[in-house]
Parts: sequence; structure tokens; C-alpha cells
Amino acid sequence: MAIFYHVIPTLPRYKKGDRVGQIKLGISIPLQFEFVDEINENTERGEGGFGHTGVQ
Repeated sequence: MAIFYHVIPTLPRYKKGDRVGQIKLGISIPLQFEFVDEINENTERGEGGFGHTGVQ
């Protein structure tokens, strides 16, 4: 069961039986972060920048 409150009065009202929600199940992978004082820019990914794959 879910309770909805209309914040924007111009939107259509929900009716019984309307499909208004979703659920997604997944696995959370535990992560560990390493804090560093400086970043090494000479890596295998090169100088393309954040998220760069090397494809032009």
C-alpha cells in the first residue's frame, strides 16, 4: 500500500488501480575508498581525462 499526496494540483488525480510505482531489487557491493594526498596522472588510461576510454 502507498499513500500519495498531490503537491501539484494541475496533475490528474490518481484512481484506484492506477500503476504509479516501481521497485528495483539489486545487490550492493561493498566499496573501500583510499584517500591520497595527490593524484598520479600517468596511468594506463592516459591523459584523456575523467571517464576517457581512448576512443576519439
